Amino acid sequence: MTSHSALNPQHSAPLWPSLVVAAALGTERRPPPLSGADGALSELLAALGESGDPEGALLGAAAAVSLGLRAGRLPAPGDPSEAIPACAPDDLPECPPTAAQHLALMLRGQHRPALPEWLDALASAGYRAPAALLPELLELGRGQVALRPAILPALGRRGAWLASLNSAWEYASAELEVLSTESAPSALSTQRSALSTWSTAPRPARLAMLRALLASDRGLAHELVRSTWAQERAADRAALLAELRAGLCAADEPLLEGALDDRSAEVRAAAAELLSRLPGSALIQRMAERMAPLLHWVPAEPARMLGLRPGRPPSIAVALPEACDKAMARDGVEPKPHAQTIGERAWWLSQMLAAVPPSTWGDAWQAEPDAIVRAALRHEHADALLSGWWSAVERHPDPAWAEALLTHAADRPLVRITAGALPMGALAAQLPPERFERFALASLAAGGAGASTVVACDRPWSLALARAVLAALQEGVRRKERNVWRDGHLLHAIGQRAPVALLTEIGRGWPRDAAHWPQWEGYVAQCAELLEFRRTMLNALQGS
Repeated sequence: MTSHSALNPQHSAPLWPSLVVAAALGTERRPPPLSGADGALSELLAALGESGDPEGALLGAAAAVSLGLRAGRLPAPGDPSEAIPACAPDDLPECPPTAAQHLALMLRGQHRPALPEWLDALASAGYRAPAALLPELLELGRGQVALRPAILPALGRRGAWLASLNSAWEYASAELEVLSTESAPSALSTQRSALSTWSTAPRPARLAMLRALLASDRGLAHELVRSTWAQERAADRAALLAELRAGLCAADEPLLEGALDDRSAEVRAAAAELLSRLPGSALIQRMAERMAPLLHWVPAEPARMLGLRPGRPPSIAVALPEACDKAMARDGVEPKPHAQTIGERAWWLSQMLAAVPPSTWGDAWQAEPDAIVRAALRHEHADALLSGWWSAVERHPDPAWAEALLTHAADRPLVRITAGALPMGALAAQLPPERFERFALASLAAGGAGASTVVACDRPWSLALARAVLAALQEGVRRKERNVWRDGHLLHAIGQRAPVALLTEIGRGWPRDAAHWPQWEGYVAQCAELLEFRRTMLNALQGS
């Protein structure tokens, strides 16, 4: 049997940098290092050195050392320090073999957009992920935080046990430990003496504990955060505050207000961001008071003198702030703009506007959001106004404002920059299903940023919407009015979000005799392939 030292990374690791140098310089200038190991690895390197082929020896040594680094080592028999506790039996059945094959394909990159839907269907069917794929699933969750809530239920007890053995997967072991029956939120909130471990628990475990307590005993959660606040690193303080966003409420305000005076700019910014999302917070009231004298609504003027004197549409009178004082900076206003194409004073105005619920202006001016946005478009400071309102609607959802901004401002480049990452999908998601479908069809018909907006909204489509989008694409292709490079993404969105029932229709109605059809054929085939994959994967989990 191969000795344990052959797999020991302590013997392999020192060799790797020397092998890299030999590969970079060439074996003529730097012979491959074939010594410095022991056990079976030493024997293998010695045999490679006797081959008379330096290049082959280098490649062979690299393969052996790489395997040792990846494989780690096996504990010596009977070594109590290396004993690993046994995994408790799983309480959920493993998914069917066909479903496991689908997961394997997605983890390896094929049809990856369907993975969230697969994970949701897995949970609904009461299955867990197959044991053989747990490492890949855990690794995916390590890099993609947004997928973690869907991944964790799929892991089962074996996944939690496996995560506990690898510090890189600590996010999963900590979360699952708190969510387990032995550490349920109800137990955490009643056994205060046991929570003394908070101060010594690693960051993932504390974040998981905090999430559980915020759902069951928010007061105790605040008490824990304050107990170690002064000793926390800035990044950890910011991470603790970020957990308050779920279920954000008035009880969080004192903690957040205090954090506005934190020594770390990162923590101050995190606190200001949360307070700007908290309805009725003192920060929002302060921002509204600052904004009140800066914006005024000028109503429309009708035509006079039998039309000889033309009327004027409504407008907005804007006065830019004179300075960014300490109080403004404390409330999260950054003095320097992110984009050089916007002035400092306009940047201050935009940031303050972003903290005020947009309904404030409609109520004060007795005007509809669409009319206000249209008036802003005509102003010299249109980008500052629109980017501020864009961020405000993302923080304070309002379907009417979301639709007005998506319709009129989504294709303005400076709004994209000053409003951050331009979360078009976040705004489009605020629209109720029927309203979203009407907006989507109108946006596609109008062109511009319409297609991008529809693609950015990550929500399921109805069959009626999918059919309408498909028909619009086909008619545009027939008339050569569609851009294949842009609308290829729209076809991909159909494959990802349309009901799988569309599969029987996706190949019909295309102008296959058109000279430019070959440009579209591949996109249509990929769309059909994704729909087919989603159909079979759902059938495998639903037993049909």
